[in-house]
Amino acid sequence: MRLNEFIGEFGLTRGDVANWLERHEFRTDFAETARGSARQFSRLNVLELALVGAAVRGGCKASKAPMWAETIVDDYRHRRNKVPNWLVISVPNFESGMTCSSLDADTLAEFASRSPHSSVLVINAKDIADRVDALFSKAKAGNTGRPISTE
Repeated sequence: MRLNEFIGEFGLTRGDVANWLERHEFRTDFAETARGSARQFSRLNVLELALVGAAVRGGCKASKAPMWAETIVDDYRHRRNKVPNWLVISVPNFESGMTCSSLDADTLAEFASRSPHSSVLVINAKDIADRVDALFSKAKAGNTGRPISTE
């Protein structure tokens, strides 16, 4: 999938993606591109970038966001191609977090109480994965790999 086919869906810009790819390390391998040809992005590339975008829009520093996107990508790879429903990150340091299949008020309150400002960033990883799947299904462009399953 090309960049212009997914950035609008996730509120990303060409500049953001170019900056992130230039300055940060990612878990997934990104295809090289030749001058004058569009880079192709895999499902996992799009998932990882969409999660970085969600974290950054939620206030996470761009330098920390890939680490949290990596957590979801690793879960996908190690949990039989499933992503956890939720990614919860402490604010404002973004140093600790958790993934979970369900999120109730007590769990959220307990985790938030350990944050320096009693606040957290919550990302709906399942929704993002579902939207990535929908984009790849709609594109029907050759071999796009397995769908990203969710719990």
